[in-house]
Amino acid sequence: MSSPDPKGKGKAPAVAMDERTPLLSSSSSTENETEASFSTGDSHQFRNNRTRKFLYIALFLVIISFLGILCILVLAASSYAAPASHRSTEDILRNGVVLKGPTNVEFGNVTQDGITIQLEGLVGINADWLLALDENRGGLFSGLRRSFGRWVIGTVKSVTVTSSAVGVYIPFSRRLHRIPTDPLLTLNLPEINIPLTTRPPDDDSWLTPISLPLQVKVEQSDDVLLEFLQNVWEMNRVLVTVKADEVRVCGGESSGGWRSWFNTRKTNVEKIVKYELPPLVPGGPSDDPIGDLITLESYSLHPIPPSTLGISAEAAIVNPLPKSIKGGLSNPIQFTISLLSAESDNKEGSSEETPTSAPVAQVVTSPIKLTHPNISLSLNGRILPLQSSSIPLLSLFLSNYLSGRPSPILISTYPSPPSSPFPFNISIPTHFPAPEIPPKVIKHVTIKNMKLRPEGEQLLASGIIIAEIELPQGMEELVVDVKKLLPDVLVSDGQFNTSHEGDLDVDSDEEFRMDVAIREDEPAFPAPPLPNPLPPGAFARIRPGNWLNATTGVAIVPPNRVAGLEEPKNMTIVTAVIKDVPLEILPGRSSLFSAFVEKVLFKGFAVAAVDGDAAVKAKIEGLVLNNGADEGLMELRGLPVSGSFRIARGDVLKVL
Repeated sequence: MSSPDPKGKGKAPAVAMDERTPLLSSSSSTENETEASFSTGDSHQFRNNRTRKFLYIALFLVIISFLGILCILVLAASSYAAPASHRSTEDILRNGVVLKGPTNVEFGNVTQDGITIQLEGLVGINADWLLALDENRGGLFSGLRRSFGRWVIGTVKSVTVTSSAVGVYIPFSRRLHRIPTDPLLTLNLPEINIPLTTRPPDDDSWLTPISLPLQVKVEQSDDVLLEFLQNVWEMNRVLVTVKADEVRVCGGESSGGWRSWFNTRKTNVEKIVKYELPPLVPGGPSDDPIGDLITLESYSLHPIPPSTLGISAEAAIVNPLPKSIKGGLSNPIQFTISLLSAESDNKEGSSEETPTSAPVAQVVTSPIKLTHPNISLSLNGRILPLQSSSIPLLSLFLSNYLSGRPSPILISTYPSPPSSPFPFNISIPTHFPAPEIPPKVIKHVTIKNMKLRPEGEQLLASGIIIAEIELPQGMEELVVDVKKLLPDVLVSDGQFNTSHEGDLDVDSDEEFRMDVAIREDEPAFPAPPLPNPLPPGAFARIRPGNWLNATTGVAIVPPNRVAGLEEPKNMTIVTAVIKDVPLEILPGRSSLFSAFVEKVLFKGFAVAAVDGDAAVKAKIEGLVLNNGADEGLMELRGLPVSGSFRIARGDVLKVL
């Protein structure tokens, strides 16, 4: 056994050779097949590597491109956002958001929760100013920035603005002794979609009409609201602070979409609003704003069957709003009118039970349309049922009006009916205006069958008083039944040359009473003092000590009425009998009286003039007292009277 060849260690064993062994070994073909297989695998692996490298490079390029575009967008966005973020709210509201109007204001539903106001106006957003696209910074990037920004704005088209509740705050309240922390009013705004505009023209053609329903609610007490309105009147301007906790601005409409990706919000938005009112009244405001703003043009009282008095009135209100604002209020507003007593009216002889105020009427407004310079206001309502304690105030009111004096009244928005509720209750004192010319209710008075007779040291007068009564304009439809009459006149030879005003002290005793039943021999109220000085020619005074029973009848046009004059619409005749009423000779006027008697004796008759005033107690049809349980009489005093009577020789023979 031969030992293995050390050189062949690790190699394959040698193959035995013989004569049939091929000269070329088969190992070469095997090696060729192996090389071919290795060559095919390397080709596939090479192609895979090339694809992988291409994908890596492409992915890298995409990432680099995305990052580059993102950087460009971030830089562009920052270039757009930077100007907008540095704009103050004041600047944005002054230059970025353009508001014109309101051009129309419609007051809608009025409820206890507030008032719905429909505002119309014009609005637009100047996107060039807001994003500083109108600034030419020079360079290629600036031009690309403007072009790209305007392209984006044109794509987004509009923005939707959503705001929290807007509070309206007043600067200070004397009633609260501090700056109010709660708003005076709260405004609830709907979403507003506003178009974005680039390169806006100088006129208003680029602005978009809008119509917004606002819900306005009063948050403070009625006294604070009234104080604010009084301050506005006194200062002739509106000064408030408007605040919103949050305002959101979102691209596009509220329905969403990719445009809503563009959004921003501002918190604690605040703006001071100052509006100077135009001069409303000549000479500036007074202490009576209602009296300055409202002019009563006409009124009328009329019976409403079966037992109610109706009232209608037309008034003109000064319109403080700009002429561009049109619209109106369709919902009716109900007001309660109360009569007030004044300290100047609380004179000797007044009733201690006289109330300080008494509601006498309720009126409702017709639809109101805003017009310039004045707003026409139509009122219709009724006289309320009265209590006995209210009669003195109503009597005082009527007497003041007939005497040409204003009367204090109170206008209130409560109580409001369920069909027409009002969100706040305010009461404003004012004055019912006096007529320019005091109406003369008692047109003429005369004394028929006048007779004089002596009794002791007195002269007693008897006769029949006949008075023509014509109600003033606005009251001519009333049915008045005079039950009592109390004349207080001065007698002279001929007509007075002076007017009644200033001759008799009609203001010295102006208290009024009510009587439920008519009594015989009812004592009159104390007589006022004689005028000082006495009118020229006056020599006597006729003033009964008791009320005279009176009757009211249909008027017959007197024959001395001038032809062609308009006939009276509601003339009645009141008659009363005087019997043995003292004829008081005025101090220092005995000689005038003797001269008048001598004139009667020598001439056969003479005409005496009477001038003074009268008081009446009358029932007014439709005026309900104590829910109809009592027949109340309205007492009116200080009604001017004048007239004449004829006295014959036989009527004074026993005097001398």
